Amino acid sequence: MLVTAALTVEALLITFHPALERILFGGKFADYSFLIPLFGLVTVFESLALSYTAVLSAVRHPELIFRSVMITAPLSLAVGWFGISQWGLQGAVLSFTAAAAISAAARRSLAARWLADRQEAG
Repeated sequence: MLVTAALTVEALLITFHPALERILFGGKFADYSFLIPLFGLVTVFESLALSYTAVLSAVRHPELIFRSVMITAPLSLAVGWFGISQWGLQGAVLSFTAAAAISAAARRSLAARWLADRQEAG
């Protein structure tokens, strides 16, 4: 449900980002309005990560959530440094989005590993 809502908002941002920029900023940042949908992707990735976090919390394995943070934090910092140093503002937005994707991928991977281990044991 949360992912569906995030995807719906993302579709709206992709479609209406120029109009949204004009409404919010009066055209001041029209050259950068293409970044608005990239920020919307953060919501999509975070909703996915939240789903996996809820699963790991429900099965009482917070150490896997901590492990995912320990994996994603240095990767996100490296991606951020590289993106900003190479592309400035666009790199910052891209890095922010990539960090959310990395977080979702790490949590999905750890949740899938937990599930596979559980199926092998049972």
